[in-house]
Amino acid sequence: MKPSTITAVAVTAALNIGLSTLVSAHEGHSHGPSSIVIPETTEAIIDEIKKQHATLTATVTGKKLKAVHDLAESMTVLVKALPDKVPADKKGSVQSSTDNIAKLLDTLHHAADDGDQPRSGIELKKLDGAVTTLEKQLK
Repeated sequence: MKPSTITAVAVTAALNIGLSTLVSAHEGHSHGPSSIVIPETTEAIIDEIKKQHATLTATVTGKKLKAVHDLAESMTVLVKALPDKVPADKKGSVQSSTDNIAKLLDTLHHAADDGDQPRSGIELKKLDGAVTTLEKQLK
């Protein structure tokens, strides 16, 4: 065999092993809850976001970090649906806020997945501010 062929086979084998390890490490880690029903109106979505936020807050402060992942994913679905429901003049600012909230939710759920209570609390405080900003934009 040529040296380049041997190198190609070795690289392919290494990639296959690496990718299979990553895939198996991600098993049981679901994204995209399918049971979330998106309300029809902006007001109803905001009400659901507030409920999810309150539940998420109680979960983090109650140190029940294992439940944070699914709650954060559910809230993300609601938040991402909001920009399409707002008036055109508010869409830009709401889109910016919802993008920020989605990132904060992702960071929060990863902190919780790691079992890091202090970091989860810090990320929750950031989320609190972002949700308050979003609510003000919609008034």
